[in-house]
Amino acid sequence: MKSFFLALLSLMLLSLVSRAEKLEPAAFQVGDRWAYDISVTGGEQQFQFQTEYSLVFPLLNGSFFIGERSLPQRPPWGKKGEVQPGQCMLFIINPADNEVGDLLCGKSLDHEQELIRENAYTRRKIRYRGDEELTTPAGKFKAMRITREEMLLQVDDLAPTAKTRTWQYWYDPKVRSLIKAQLDHHDAEMRVVRSLTIVLIDYSIQPAK
Repeated sequence: MKSFFLALLSLMLLSLVSRAEKLEPAAFQVGDRWAYDISVTGGEQQFQFQTEYSLVFPLLNGSFFIGERSLPQRPPWGKKGEVQPGQCMLFIINPADNEVGDLLCGKSLDHEQELIRENAYTRRKIRYRGDEELTTPAGKFKAMRITREEMLLQVDDLAPTAKTRTWQYWYDPKVRSLIKAQLDHHDAEMRVVRSLTIVLIDYSIQPAK
């Protein structure tokens, strides 16, 4: 039964739907800085903290060193990662979400992907939902709203189990990073059981050269 089920899933094809409008790569500069409030609700652990990121210095390969430090203490910068030339936006919270950034920059804002692995099936949908007015402690923005839905179905000898996660992103190209993001984990009845929320509280962008 399991092999038959996976065989049916393997017949599903990858589909891409193009959108005419594409974004230009962000003009990242040394000194660009973003501060976020990050909170987790639901589940056994609930917490909230603030952190900031900055492009501290350029690297020889043309990328930028991303520094990270907690607020309000502001200790010396620690390394979060690197941002590469040609990226449209800075995903500093969840590196896996660079997939969305890649679609923004030169590919498509509408994307659907189905992956078959041993005993598991994953479906991802990325959709552009239009522009929205958004207000955070950092100011007022006209942000692009993008959703990323992921459904994971695992098949074992007992019964299949399903997990669903939904990301929402709000992005303003002028800020070069996220204005807000929210990740919701759902149970089998699609009720939200755990949420991660990221909100821009301050930022500073250097003029493009």
